[in-house]
Amino acid sequence: MIIRILPLLLLPLIGIAQTNSPAEMPIIVNTVSEILLSEINQNTQDSLEEIKVRWKKADLENCDGLPCVSVTAPGSPSNVTVVVGNAQATASFTVPSTGGSTITGYTVTSTPDSLTGIGLNSSIIVTGLSNGTSYTFSVVATNAMGNSSPSTASSAVTPSAPFLCGTSTISDIDNNSYNTVLIGTQCWTKQNLKVSKYNDGTNIPEITSGGTWAIPTGARTVYNHLPDNLSTYGYLYNWYAVDDARKICPAGWHVPSDVEWTSLTNYNMSSWLVAGDKLKSRGDNVAGTGLWDPTNTGTDKYGFTALPGGYRYEDGNFYLIKIGAKFWSDAQTSGTNASTLEIAKIFPYAPSGNKSKATGASVRCLRD
Repeated sequence: MIIRILPLLLLPLIGIAQTNSPAEMPIIVNTVSEILLSEINQNTQDSLEEIKVRWKKADLENCDGLPCVSVTAPGSPSNVTVVVGNAQATASFTVPSTGGSTITGYTVTSTPDSLTGIGLNSSIIVTGLSNGTSYTFSVVATNAMGNSSPSTASSAVTPSAPFLCGTSTISDIDNNSYNTVLIGTQCWTKQNLKVSKYNDGTNIPEITSGGTWAIPTGARTVYNHLPDNLSTYGYLYNWYAVDDARKICPAGWHVPSDVEWTSLTNYNMSSWLVAGDKLKSRGDNVAGTGLWDPTNTGTDKYGFTALPGGYRYEDGNFYLIKIGAKFWSDAQTSGTNASTLEIAKIFPYAPSGNKSKATGASVRCLRD
């Protein structure tokens, strides 16, 4: 019975295909029945099974793949890293899964300020940042279906202007700020060092007792233990602090060598015989024009601005504030002594000295 009925069921459908013209077919082919009728109309000689095969193939070809798969928004980008420059940052990241549809772009967004950068690859620049402000960045991927979830935020970074000696300042680990000066090819700090820690954050012991000052490890002190002397002249350090592998100058800076001090005193065809006057700050404390006791012969020709911070001898006593200054070199001269640069109020000289490593002297930093 089934075999006899099925042809009868198909006869009206075939009859429709034989009597209907293409103009009478629906304009938009959407449903299974409409596609089937269109196939029958195009070729009335085809068998029903051949029509079904062609219909199935047409249906599959409307998918992005064979077999048909669902399409979604992309996955989230990951591993966001950022390199900063002058008022800008470049974010790099690992691209996500596409969601089955081509990714059409990535958007990098800053926090704070919501500044954005847009691009097609995995390295995108964001401009307009504020130098000195800390930022994090996240990334969103986009395809035809929409946006991904934002990536995990990057680590915080801080853009900054390029360093320009004589204009730019530097900071130590205590956030003390120092002006800089360019003398020849050397870039110096214009103030004496006043940091209380090594660069790894370890404290440099401050020794106040004269009886315990002469120790063979790093130490610092303030002349006569007066806070105003710290703010004006910085700390006096023993040479063991200068020589410590943890470093006392800011990263990228160092305590100068004897050769580097000589390069300074010989700058512009000068010599140590007259360099003292050219390096000392001007004026005297009686006239109210400077920090030196009269008579100061300093001209500060190059802007080094050497100050009369005095020193602490190994016996624990303080000497010569407002009269002279001693600056450490990184070079030892013996097992117990190391080199200094010496400056005094009444002499034009800037000779090299030889002091006990337990002496407390000033430090100027030189850029690497």
